[in-house]
Amino acid sequence: MAALEPPPSHILVVDDDRRIRELLTSYLSAQGFRVTAAKSAEEARERMRGLSFDLIVLDVMMSGETGLDLLRSLREKADAVPVLVLSALADSGDRIAGLASGRASVPAPSTPSAESCAATARRSGSRPASATSCGSSSTGRVRR
Repeated sequence: MAALEPPPSHILVVDDDRRIRELLTSYLSAQGFRVTAAKSAEEARERMRGLSFDLIVLDVMMSGETGLDLLRSLREKADAVPVLVLSALADSGDRIAGLASGRASVPAPSTPSAESCAATARRSGSRPASATSCGSSSTGRVRR
């Protein structure tokens, strides 16, 4: 009898830039992750009301409520889901301040976003739908 595999990890991508949102969604889906996208903090909150996520990929500089505002409110509610923040901020002081806010990871602006996303998902215990290769590391079976 074959062992049942756990469902793929579910990642929420929150970015107001349609192109980046679609790129991340496409890349992560191709890596075997289940992906839901939101174009604003408000839409992300709606998605989080009905679904649970293993990782949130969050843009810092969204119009309206910023990614940092959303992150602070999640942490105030003791939501411990790992968060990867995408930032165009080049200043390391800004990135350090973000880490103090409870971010899981703050890649430097030159870091490829989609690859950082998959790497953070793997480090946080998320797993794709099947044992696939992402970059040079095998994702295989990882504890959720």
